Amino acid sequence: MYSGYSIDGNAMNKRSEHNYSNPCSVEICHFLVYLRDVAMDAVLECNRVHSQLLNTESSSHLLNNEALAPLINEYESFIKALQSQVEFYKEKESAVEMWRCSLKEVASLEEELKTYQDNRHVDLAQRQLEKVKEQYSEAITLLDGKLTWVKNELNKERSLRTELQGELSKLQLEHQSSTTRLHDCDKELCVTLKDKLELEKRTHVLENKITCLLEEKEALNNSSNKLEQALTRCHEQLEELSRRYGEACGKVEEALGLVDCACAERDRALLGEAAAKEEIAQSKVALSRLIEDAGEKIKEEAERLKEKYNRKIETVLYDMKKLDESLKEKTAELSREMKDHQSTQDQQQLELNEKDSHCTFLEHHLAGLKLDLKAALEARNEAIGHMERLSGEVNSLRQELDLTRHKSSTDLHAALQHAEDLECEKHLQERDDLIARLQEVQMKGVDMANELHHHLESQQQMKNKWQKAMRTLTSRFEKRIQELRCESSSLKEENQRLQSELKANRKYAVYKHLNDT
Repeated sequence: MYSGYSIDGNAMNKRSEHNYSNPCSVEICHFLVYLRDVAMDAVLECNRVHSQLLNTESSSHLLNNEALAPLINEYESFIKALQSQVEFYKEKESAVEMWRCSLKEVASLEEELKTYQDNRHVDLAQRQLEKVKEQYSEAITLLDGKLTWVKNELNKERSLRTELQGELSKLQLEHQSSTTRLHDCDKELCVTLKDKLELEKRTHVLENKITCLLEEKEALNNSSNKLEQALTRCHEQLEELSRRYGEACGKVEEALGLVDCACAERDRALLGEAAAKEEIAQSKVALSRLIEDAGEKIKEEAERLKEKYNRKIETVLYDMKKLDESLKEKTAELSREMKDHQSTQDQQQLELNEKDSHCTFLEHHLAGLKLDLKAALEARNEAIGHMERLSGEVNSLRQELDLTRHKSSTDLHAALQHAEDLECEKHLQERDDLIARLQEVQMKGVDMANELHHHLESQQQMKNKWQKAMRTLTSRFEKRIQELRCESSSLKEENQRLQSELKANRKYAVYKHLNDT
């Protein structure tokens, strides 16, 4: 597309033999060198800004989604800087104008060559030289002012970039602090779950202890009932022995009555036989001996049974006293366990309240994040619209640049065709340098436009990735809050169940204790 700028080297070498030492051409050469330096400085500054933008773009993937708005602002400032630099490159038209002035100067030199013999060229060349000096002085002054403006814009851009880097550092610190808070919330949740498991274990242990105490109490009640039954049987046996002793006494009394009857018969039978007397006496002695033996045996048996049952009664009373003391100790221990359980339950209730407040705080924080997300989405949509407008402006600038390039190539081609007839090799060489520099500037402008389009596409891809990451983060927050709510509800239900069981066990223990007493 730049074939119109090619120059025949052999022709240039042939024309290089005719060099003119014109002061105007020297000034043109100095001005073109100055213009080249300014253009190279602007191109280097553009490349530096582009590399910094790439670094900022690579580091932006490490930030959270809240850093999008500052990046968009930085990108807008970069676009503005590029626009200002494109406007600066559009100033090449002034260089083309000066080149046209140089063509006019060449034409005047041709007239000077034609009128060389009549000596009119000296005054004309002097006047044209003064005019060209004035024009170049004005152009240089204008370019100096524009160069100063471009430097000021670059300084503003540097200060803006410094501020944006500070904001990025702040956003990184905020992201780290939010990550730390999330880790702390996870740790608190783990600690809460561990406390819940420990509380469940302690509750299970307390239930087992209460069950063991109830079983021991029931066993004590059974043993007390058995002892009462044994005591009742002892009383019954004592009554049976007393009854038997009464029957024995009745039999003895009957025997005595029979003896009295026999004595009465003996008195009535005054003439009883001696053998009968002896037999009666022996019978009395045997009977009295039997009565004494029976009385002693009955007394011994009664004393033995009395001592035996007294010992059993003392043992039973001692066991009942020990059981009563053990029951009191178990009741006190149960009261302490119930107090500990109540304190643990109160602590768990406080922890549940803290978790509820923390869940409420997370909900408010999530609502704030949603609002920030909505604002960021609105800002992103505005940025997308602005980027589309900038893309349209870039396309229009590209078209304008193509038109300008085509126009300049046409003018330069015409100038080259006209310059082939000239014999001033120095001007042709300077023209070739200017053409090469203009071609370089045009190529760099096209590359800059392509890079700008590439940056727009990369920003669009980054926007899509940001949207996906924000949706994922929002879903994770909502899921986490739902899990915390479910865990809080389950903990509340478990707490209510434990309270009801504790109240029931307390009532049952009090009821059993009252029944036992």
